[in-house]
Amino acid sequence: MQVSKFVPEEVHFARAASARDLALPLLRASGTWEEVENYPGKVRSFEQDELFMLHRTPFQPVPICEDAEASGISAGLQRDAARAYGLDVWWQRRKVLSVIWNDGGPLGLIVFKEGPWEEALQACAAAVEAVGP
Repeated sequence: MQVSKFVPEEVHFARAASARDLALPLLRASGTWEEVENYPGKVRSFEQDELFMLHRTPFQPVPICEDAEASGISAGLQRDAARAYGLDVWWQRRKVLSVIWNDGGPLGLIVFKEGPWEEALQACAAAVEAVGP
């Protein structure tokens, strides 16, 4: 019997939403605010071992990228794109998750790559939850 490697899109959305729900309390409890080159405004970051995450909110001032403007992306469009919440996750320096969302809106799944980062995120979240506030 051959097993299909196809995973339905809704499974990826569910796993991405679950990862976001684990990441946000972890970022609030253990993340730090910082400015990151080529990322809009200040972001909350978390890094442990091979896991690195950035979370942005629409409440940070959005710097306008001159390179983006030069390539035809207006300042207004840059601001509009930055009004969503965003979460990016890297594992071993490779992006494995990128999602955006607005309050009350659907989750926008940009990148999802299954792998050991999911277990690492669960372990980090469980450790922070065990310590408590």
